[in-house]
Amino acid sequence: MKMLTSIMTVLCALGTAEAATDRTVMLWVFRHDNDTQAWQGMVDQITAHKENLTHISMCTHRILDNGTFGFQSANGVQYGLAMEYWANVIHAEVPEFVMTPLIDVDYQSWEDIYAFMGDEQK
Repeated sequence: MKMLTSIMTVLCALGTAEAATDRTVMLWVFRHDNDTQAWQGMVDQITAHKENLTHISMCTHRILDNGTFGFQSANGVQYGLAMEYWANVIHAEVPEFVMTPLIDVDYQSWEDIYAFMGDEQK
């Protein structure tokens, strides 16, 4: 509920500003669960304030420990799949939103990231 309240606060603050056609406002979303009630509440708030947003960005994927590309996960739960599902729900509700994915890279050094990016087999 705290996250939903924060989103509502940001969206309401944006709603008090004059509308500008040349602005870009991105909402970055990262949840570690598939609490359907919380997700639906967030979708409802985003849809209600769609005139104040231009982009939605969810961190559905990450570079896995073995150096390959996969969904966000923790303790065997692939919550990246839930985020991808809800990203599609949001996009269906407001197709004009630009959906910009984020990729989590949980590496210890830039060398690991460069090695991943340079390996066409991963």
